[in-house]
Amino acid sequence: MFYLQKDSYKTTGCFDLHCSGFVQTSSKVAFGGALEPASTEFGQQYYINVDIFMDPNTNNWWLKIKEDLIIGYWPASTLLFYLNHSSTLVEWGGQVYSSNVKKEPHTKTGMGSGQFASGLRGNACYMDNIAIVDFSMQLKYPQWVGTWADEQYCYTALNYQEGYGTLPVFYFGGPGQNFNCP
Repeated sequence: MFYLQKDSYKTTGCFDLHCSGFVQTSSKVAFGGALEPASTEFGQQYYINVDIFMDPNTNNWWLKIKEDLIIGYWPASTLLFYLNHSSTLVEWGGQVYSSNVKKEPHTKTGMGSGQFASGLRGNACYMDNIAIVDFSMQLKYPQWVGTWADEQYCYTALNYQEGYGTLPVFYFGGPGQNFNCP
């Protein structure tokens, strides 16, 4: 799922194909649909590469997954045109929607694997090899990274570095309603 917005969440924003102008060029994947196979807790873990990149010739922003499967693009004239060749903020993570978010009883909808970020690899949902292209056109790990969870007793986020010289791995998720999140 992709969420795009251009004014710091004030009045704009849309998910997946609800964003105006997206041009799907592949029929192999339903944009916004589930991708298979899925990882299982303490079991087999599956990876998917996701790239969003700008074509310097057209200024269109392309969506690519699974090494080389191009799903489609956002034309330069649509929402992503406002990026104007760069961005000041990039976010990775999960999101849960329910009319019961921040209310009691809280939604029982899990985020990610449904396990808290502290479960780490094999348990919690995670993203690794997170990278941006900086102004020097080099692919690199972002310089300033923070984590944020709107409802810490329902969902968590953790930027965890497993060892010296390794890049951090971003873990996130949670069960939603639980003993500490009524």
